[in-house]
Amino acid sequence: MDYVLLISRLGTQLREKRIARGLTQVQLAKLAGLTRYKIIAVEKGAPAVSMIAYARTWQLWIVSLWSFQL
Repeated sequence: MDYVLLISRLGTQLREKRIARGLTQVQLAKLAGLTRYKIIAVEKGAPAVSMIAYARTWQLWIVSLWSFQL
């Protein structure tokens, strides 16, 4: 599977899970220790350099690397 597609799906899943749990981007960012801008970027599917590197190396694992439980 293409790493760009995986990152896009990751963003969609993150947004869906965040909304399902009733969290704002600010609340999720605080829980994750990230900035709100990083949460927005991930939800939009804007890949960071490190995300691209992980996706290229472990294409099949990228979604599981970002699985989370709140």
